[in-house]
Amino acid sequence: NAEDLKLISTFASQAAIAIDDAYNFEQSRKKIAQLSVLYQIASRLSTLDDFEELSGFIFEQLKKIMPLDFSFWFDWDERNQKIRLSLMQGLEKASRDKASGLEIPILDLDIFDRERLCEKIKKRLSDEGVIPQKSFFCSFPILAEGAFHGILCAGNFRELPLSREEEEIISIVGSQAASIYERQRAILNATRLLTMGNMMSEITHDLKKPLTNLKGVIQLLKEGKGEKKKEELLEILDREIQRASELVRELVDFSNPGKYQTEKKSIL
Repeated sequence: NAEDLKLISTFASQAAIAIDDAYNFEQSRKKIAQLSVLYQIASRLSTLDDFEELSGFIFEQLKKIMPLDFSFWFDWDERNQKIRLSLMQGLEKASRDKASGLEIPILDLDIFDRERLCEKIKKRLSDEGVIPQKSFFCSFPILAEGAFHGILCAGNFRELPLSREEEEIISIVGSQAASIYERQRAILNATRLLTMGNMMSEITHDLKKPLTNLKGVIQLLKEGKGEKKKEELLEILDREIQRASELVRELVDFSNPGKYQTEKKSIL
């Protein structure tokens, strides 16, 4: 009857308000969580100089606000027109071993055609047994300092799609991380070059003395004025040559730091 309808309408109106409030509260809570994660990522971006550690941190933070089970970072090889897998997160060892060193030619694709590129990468990964075919998978071009550097892929095994907002967050964070890393690496290289230049200047200055001594001894021998002190002069020659060789070796060692291998030692 009319009274029942009126009562039901009243309850329905209150329920609609409650549902709307709950939805708005959930959206606000989600926004706060996203902002918190983005703040954490932004705070750490400039402090981590190892990209593997940086990408792992980003993945763990993004997992808190969106359904992610794995991620892949591909480097761009412009000369050969292919992408090369460099890092991956969230996979078991067997899957990581299958994906290790994976390269995907993309000669026939536009690197900014996300849909086609995503399909090709997912197919290759599923064909290799790295991820199942039935999984959610998306990819994002990584732009740093105005240049294309690679592709970030992410997804989950539960076939849960990401919202457009979540995809935008991944895209922005990935590009910012690559940009900051490239900038830090450029600064490090510039500092290294400056240090090497200073060191070369010092070594060049230090080389002048042994070269001057060598020249003087050779001149004495050429003029025949050092016959009586021949043994002593030869000893001077040997010493100064050894000194010059040591200076050159220092420069070579500095220019190739990769030759040194670190190992843990107890200092107690």
